Amino acid sequence: MPRVDRRAMGVHHALDLMVSAQIRLSPERDPDRYAWLLKLTDRLEQKLQAQPGNHRPYLAHYVLCLFQTEACELHGKAEDWRCFMTANAAGSTGIDAQKINAYQEYNADFRRALVRSLLQALTERIGLDFSLVETLCGELLDDPELKPAEVPPKYLLDLVMNAYLVSDPFAPLKLLSFGVSEGFLRTEAVQCRDDVPDHFAQPIIRLALWREFLTVAHKVWETEFRRGIREETIDLDSELLIDGEPVPLRHASRKLTVDMALMETSAGQRLIRSLFNGPESSAMAVAPMSSMEPSRQSLAKLLEYVASDRTRQLFVDDQGREYRFGKMLSMTCALQFHLFLFGQQDRLNLPIFSGGDDQKASMATELSNRLRQKFGISVSAKTLYQTHKGDREGLYPTLWRQWQIFALVHSLNVANWYEHQCYCSCIQERVAQLSHRRA
Repeated sequence: MPRVDRRAMGVHHALDLMVSAQIRLSPERDPDRYAWLLKLTDRLEQKLQAQPGNHRPYLAHYVLCLFQTEACELHGKAEDWRCFMTANAAGSTGIDAQKINAYQEYNADFRRALVRSLLQALTERIGLDFSLVETLCGELLDDPELKPAEVPPKYLLDLVMNAYLVSDPFAPLKLLSFGVSEGFLRTEAVQCRDDVPDHFAQPIIRLALWREFLTVAHKVWETEFRRGIREETIDLDSELLIDGEPVPLRHASRKLTVDMALMETSAGQRLIRSLFNGPESSAMAVAPMSSMEPSRQSLAKLLEYVASDRTRQLFVDDQGREYRFGKMLSMTCALQFHLFLFGQQDRLNLPIFSGGDDQKASMATELSNRLRQKFGISVSAKTLYQTHKGDREGLYPTLWRQWQIFALVHSLNVANWYEHQCYCSCIQERVAQLSHRRA
């Protein structure tokens, strides 16, 4: 078993995050969503070809952030939801529907401006031109083949993470290889090459930027809550005598209605803490980076940032005990085997596994050899096959059902992207919460 220090735990948490997201993204179960995301990432990659190579991962991330928020706010279903809420509010309060619509439009414009302001500050911090991000995003929003305002709203949920994993399905394997090469992780199961490519570090950077995007979403969500708090002055019947003069006792109270279900997930708890702990607690916990050329030390800090304030959801047993590295590795590689079968089985025309013989030609031996040659990862064909078989029958359907419940609930009001995004970091907690409330 590898020595587990803070950097190794960062790798473990990053794997948990990516592998669970990849399972929910399975092209086998939702080929249309996968195809649309693939088209989106291809379009973006084409547009980035003219940019410097070291700028592209960062530009891709921030364009996707802005694209996700804009597509949600401008989606046709968002307008349907606003009309529904206007009709209900007008009927229950008697307020003119035009005034309610104007208020909703103001809120949407404010959110969009806030997001742009936050993303601009983040891009300028590392020397990127935010106007380029806006231009590229606008081109994608206007693309007649993408039609983001018309796609099923579930396509937009956690789009930043999903698009990245579609564009780089080997990201978990790159992370493992790079982590061992840099000494973040020690294990005999991964014998890294002497010339591990620099781009194998990109999963760390992209995950840190994704976690930073959660803080953007949290900031918008918190702002929405704070703007809903109303200060009221209440006149009480009693009086105080000050220097012989009667003074009415007045009390200013801040009214806040909170859904107690927020307390059942870590995302909701973070929001409540920021609301009650004062303005200083609302500062965004941005990724610890100041340039697009991260050093080994800064990459280690980014890994810690990825793992901070987050518990594992996939690599734990029923009692919440964390899996050892060997099991995490076999599950990670088994998912790659699942994706490998989906994309390559017809082309290679090989059996999945040949009767327990690790050396006989099969899809399992083919992937086992590729993992060793390209990433230095040693997983036997038999382990790939057996873990894949067990996960395909138990783990994958379970996570897929969780995703379907999550997507069904959070697709209703697609413009509420900021709350949905905060919950995307704890989907299993959110599903448990929703199931409890229905019971």
